[in-house]
Amino acid sequence: MGCPFIGVRDSLDDHLSKCGYEAIKGFFTQNERHVQELEEQLQQERKDNAVLRETITQLLSRVSAIETKNSMMSNAALNFFFLYS
Repeated sequence: MGCPFIGVRDSLDDHLSKCGYEAIKGFFTQNERHVQELEEQLQQERKDNAVLRETITQLLSRVSAIETKNSMMSNAALNFFFLYS
């Protein structure tokens, strides 16, 4: 991305003083740097998201196991209560 100027070297200084691209060339560099930073941030966010998804999966598994154990203990307590009452 840049100026498509084609000409002789002697006319370069004159061209640069009028060239619209010359006025905004710093923007392109700054914008490319900003885009790179955003891409790196997005990559890190995706990694963090994957870790959080794995954590959620593990926690759901633990909750399910606790619910099953709780249900079994409740049933055992009810059976014991009805058996000995």
